[in-house]
Amino acid sequence: EDFYSLSASDLEDFVFYMPDMSATTEEIFIAKVKSGKLDAVKSACQSRQQDLKDNGSMYPSAAVYVEASQIVTNGDWILFVVVAEPSAAVSAFNGCF
Repeated sequence: EDFYSLSASDLEDFVFYMPDMSATTEEIFIAKVKSGKLDAVKSACQSRQQDLKDNGSMYPSAAVYVEASQIVTNGDWILFVVVAEPSAAVSAFNGCF
């Protein structure tokens, strides 16, 4: 709720990873979304993505990760990933289905 401006009541389950150091811009958010809530959760992820882009000038080396970030859905599942190689995370996510 603090980082994504969404309600936990929209989710059945989730995992969120963010490093302790704020200068590192890696993040992974995976959630099983409650029926009918996918658009709201995807919108929250898009807002988070834009916030990271807007703050990218603070940490130029991290801006590359943010520019490559991806939001992917599959059924009621969503993945938002900000890492060095997002395609590997997307492949792993899609491989679960």
